[in-house]
Amino acid sequence: MEATDKILKKAKKLYNQVQGERELGNEQAAQNMAVMLQNLLGKYRLSMSTVEQVDIDNTEDPIIRHEWFWSDHDGFDDKKKRCFWTEQLATIIAKAYGCRSFIYGKSNRIMFCGKMSAAKLCEYALVTLARAAIKESKREYTKFYQKCVKLDRKDLLLGFTKSWLIAFCNRIKERFEEEFVKPDNNEFALVLRNDRKDVDDYVYKNIRLRYLPRLQIRNHSNYDGHQAGTKFANSMNLHSKAVENSKTAKKYLS
Repeated sequence: MEATDKILKKAKKLYNQVQGERELGNEQAAQNMAVMLQNLLGKYRLSMSTVEQVDIDNTEDPIIRHEWFWSDHDGFDDKKKRCFWTEQLATIIAKAYGCRSFIYGKSNRIMFCGKMSAAKLCEYALVTLARAAIKESKREYTKFYQKCVKLDRKDLLLGFTKSWLIAFCNRIKERFEEEFVKPDNNEFALVLRNDRKDVDDYVYKNIRLRYLPRLQIRNHSNYDGHQAGTKFANSMNLHSKAVENSKTAKKYLS
C-alpha cells in the first residue's frame, strides 16, 4: 500500500509522541506507541528515516525513498539479475524529474529518491517507457527477422535488439535535454526540473550507498536496430502534461 500525506502526518505524530513520552520517562506508553508506529510503517512500506524527515506542517510533497517492485506491474518480474538498459533509462528519467535513482546489487530492482509526487511519476514513466520499448523492439525484431530470412542473411540479426534498446535510451535522454525550455517560459516544459540539492542532502543523511560498477555490455552494434530504436524514441510523447494528465497516471498516482 502507498503512503498518502495523511498517513505520513499520522506517522510523524506518532513518532513525536514516542519521543515525548520517553523524555517524560513514560517508557511503557512510549513502547505502546512505538508498536503502533512500527505497524504503520510496515503496512505502508515506510522507513523510519522517511518519517523523521517529514515536516508535519508541510507534508504536501516530502522527499521520500520510493521503493517498488517490477512484479507490481503486469508483464514484469523481479529478477536476481541486473538489467543494463532499464538502469540507464531509470537514471535518465530520475534526472529529468529532479530525483535520484539507485539500483540493488544482483537484482533488477530500482529505487527512486525525491519529492513524493516526482518519485512516483518516475516509477510510472519508467514502467510505461520500458513496456513500450519491450513490445516495440520485439515487433521490430520479428519484422526484421522475416526480411533477413528472405534475403538469406540471418547474420544481420546479430545485436539487433540490444542496439535497439541502447539507441532508444540514448534518444530519450537527448529528447529530455532538448525539450526543456527556459525557466521563465515553462508553458510547454517537458517537466519542471527540480533543484536536486535537497534530494542530494537527504540521500547523504539517510541512505547508505556502496559503489556498484556499471554493467559491461558486449558491443554488437547493429545499424538497423539502432535506427529503429531511435525512430521509436522520437515518436514517444514525453511532455509532462501527457504523463501527469493521462487517465492511467491519475489512477495510478491517486
